[in-house]
Amino acid sequence: MTSALEAHLGYWLRFVSNHVSHAFKTKVEAQGVTVAEWVVLRWLFDHASARPSQLAEGVGLTRGAVSKLVDRLVVKRLVTCVADEHDRRAQRVALTAAGRRLVPRLAALADQNDAEAFGHLDADERAALLAALQRIAQHHGLRGAPRVGRCPLSAAARARRTWRCTRRCARRRADPASCPPHTRAARSGWAPPRCGSPAAPP
Repeated sequence: MTSALEAHLGYWLRFVSNHVSHAFKTKVEAQGVTVAEWVVLRWLFDHASARPSQLAEGVGLTRGAVSKLVDRLVVKRLVTCVADEHDRRAQRVALTAAGRRLVPRLAALADQNDAEAFGHLDADERAALLAALQRIAQHHGLRGAPRVGRCPLSAAARARRTWRCTRRCARRRADPASCPPHTRAARSGWAPPRCGSPAAPP
């Protein structure tokens, strides 16, 4: 006998998660940041500064993902990325004054979102739900921030995408600088440096 869709715990977890996540996404994006950027900002709020590798470890994301997030937050003037005073080859990331002022507002939105989604549960029910979810995460070795948005591409899918885009740029005889970043590296041998990455060749 085939079990009903609604009989699966995963169905209800995803159903509730989608609604809770979307509500929070709407709230934080109204403040000019994404959920992933909020995760980085919140972690940095508890640390004076950190190297990109430490930040990546702290939030459970890859160095590449953190580099892109930091780049966006630098543009928004919410974080700074400067040379480490003890090692000029390394860089450190820290909140700006504007970033530090923003975090408490975003944290209040997170509290508000939790209250709207789970406020009808009593304290014991909320504690039991939290403990159950934490136990599931621990059992499966899950860590870091959940991914938001599209599913990550596999290495093979990334390679196919790069190959297609590189051929398209080559057919147009486009200048490598006008190609997307993931094809620029394939055509010219290097990509523009990001925070925490080695400097580009001259």
